[in-house]
Amino acid sequence: MRSTGTPVTDSRNGVTRNRLDAPAALAALRSAPQGSASEELLVPIVLDVTGVGGARFVSELTLTNRGTTPARLEATYTAATGMFPQAGGSGVVVDSLAPGEQRVIPDAISWLRASKGLAIPAGSGQAGTLRLRFTGLSLPYLASARVRTTAASCNGAAGLSYPAWTIGETSATSLQLFGLRSSVAERTNLAVVNAGTTGNVTLKVVLRSGDGGTVYEVPADRLPPLAPGEWRQVNDAELLKAAGFADATAVVTRLEGTAPFGAYAVFNDNLSSDGSYVAAEPTGTGGEALVLPVVVETSAFESELVLYNPGLVPVVASLTYAESLAAPKGVVGTVPVSLGPGQQKILPRTLETLRTLGLPIGPRGAASYAGTLSVLFNSVAGGTAPGLAGAKTAAAGTGPCEGKGSFGLFYRALPASSGAVVEAVVDGLQQTATTRSNLALFNPSSLHAVAVQYEVWDGATGVRAFTSASIELPPLGWTQIDRVLLGAAVTEGYVRVRRTSLGGVFSAYGVLNDGSAPGGRTGDGSYVEGVPYFPPD
Repeated sequence: MRSTGTPVTDSRNGVTRNRLDAPAALAALRSAPQGSASEELLVPIVLDVTGVGGARFVSELTLTNRGTTPARLEATYTAATGMFPQAGGSGVVVDSLAPGEQRVIPDAISWLRASKGLAIPAGSGQAGTLRLRFTGLSLPYLASARVRTTAASCNGAAGLSYPAWTIGETSATSLQLFGLRSSVAERTNLAVVNAGTTGNVTLKVVLRSGDGGTVYEVPADRLPPLAPGEWRQVNDAELLKAAGFADATAVVTRLEGTAPFGAYAVFNDNLSSDGSYVAAEPTGTGGEALVLPVVVETSAFESELVLYNPGLVPVVASLTYAESLAAPKGVVGTVPVSLGPGQQKILPRTLETLRTLGLPIGPRGAASYAGTLSVLFNSVAGGTAPGLAGAKTAAAGTGPCEGKGSFGLFYRALPASSGAVVEAVVDGLQQTATTRSNLALFNPSSLHAVAVQYEVWDGATGVRAFTSASIELPPLGWTQIDRVLLGAAVTEGYVRVRRTSLGGVFSAYGVLNDGSAPGGRTGDGSYVEGVPYFPPD
């Protein structure tokens, strides 16, 4: 524990706590010796843009240095002039983060313009990528960045969260997306980014209908060559609506150039302006068991399951559900779902679907249900097969939001082998007058139990504020800690989860909810996927 500064009372955002004088502490910490590690990240988009229906979307940027040395930050902003002709102000700014510091910047465009002096024009219609280079880190992979883009909605705000990409997460070949949909209730946008620093790249986007039977190529004039750092979005009218698809998958491939590129999709609710971020996945990967962190059925929230078979032969997805909220807890059973070549299935009311398929889950409405879902794709020709799975969990608006759409988030199923064995980190968490954060822990193994504990780190002072007792997770077990920062009297921070048992694997994620407590504001959630950390040898 550091002891720089004088203890004072801090009453920010409705939370009163005793803490070190943050400005003095951070100033002292920034003068500490520098480390030798570095990290380069790419934020795919920060913006201040007026969208469909007049909703104004603004990006909040969170920067984190979990290391023990100060970090220097060089940020390169590349305005999306090809998408927004009025955009401008590209340039480079510098800053620093103290050891352990997490900084929440409420409006990234305003920060770049007003605080850092970039010549970004005033008003809406500004957007661009942000390349972040951290130097002076004590160890590799200890810096992170996250964006939450929201718009005013009903009695609060709604939107989505997404992490900065490491360059290794971008592609040199092709990327795939699934779960895309277009209806009276929802629309889908797809964005692409040149993640390189030199050379243009020209991309092609091909949609496949949800049944796998029809393809549609987005016209080339909608995807002109991308300059280094350039972002471009293809809207729903140019995607699924143009193709005549109610739901679809997509493959993004290179036509010209050698620069790495990235892609993602956003599902938007047509009434609430709520969005769900869907990261692209590399093509040709998979073939192992996947674990969906949670599917739920409560009086408010319900999960929709998405399964996708990217292969050329039929597959059977074996779904194993483990209940973690209602009694009796534990693995309930396994049921099959068939998918044809290139087919995706969107299964609303997931637990009701599993009941229909034969799983003995308790009656609908008798209790609140939540648990982990293991997914294994098997080829009808024999052996495992690649596949993708994800879930959208949402609730209809209530109170002042009733009849104004739904609020929720999308998250992907992870390979069971990707679980952490030492530590996992969930960053960008807040507990303020407008936002609360939940932490969820789950066991991706269907065979072995694991025990973990979590630590809450104060992003303002860089010190550990709370350590939990050990928590045991049975095979495919899941648990959630509501308002995880509240008990530690932390308003902005991150969580480090560590294994306490001799063996086992574990995973974690966070949800940032609109409203300081359940039932407040819109209640909209933004998903924060935990990241396993493997300390260098």
